[in-house]
Amino acid sequence: MTHSDQLMVMTDEHLANAIVEQLMEKGITAVRLIDHLPVGTPDPEVLEYCYQHGYVLITLDEPMRGHINARIRQGLDHAGVFLGTKDMQGTRGIGTIVNFVVFFSDAIEAGAATIEDDVYNRVIPIS
Repeated sequence: MTHSDQLMVMTDEHLANAIVEQLMEKGITAVRLIDHLPVGTPDPEVLEYCYQHGYVLITLDEPMRGHINARIRQGLDHAGVFLGTKDMQGTRGIGTIVNFVVFFSDAIEAGAATIEDDVYNRVIPIS
């Protein structure tokens, strides 16, 4: 896994592009899954890609928990997941998701949290 002292995120394919744009405006490394993997890439492959490249996955896909649990049972780590709810789909959730990620990024930058201890191998509900 690529380790970084800065939070790097990848948005799942069903999330609004504005999330990446706004996070990048705030100085956070953010990319879209669809710019790195084909649409419809199976979730286990998405988790592995994020792990290999150090991206925390932002998703609203609750079934992702099952794939994360399968990784854990196999003794595999993951880079962390920010998990929102379906009501954050489309433009309604952009502000909530962006503010949540910025909060984590600011906490890491200030030394109040670390990627290793507070993000890595965790599923963090977006609230």
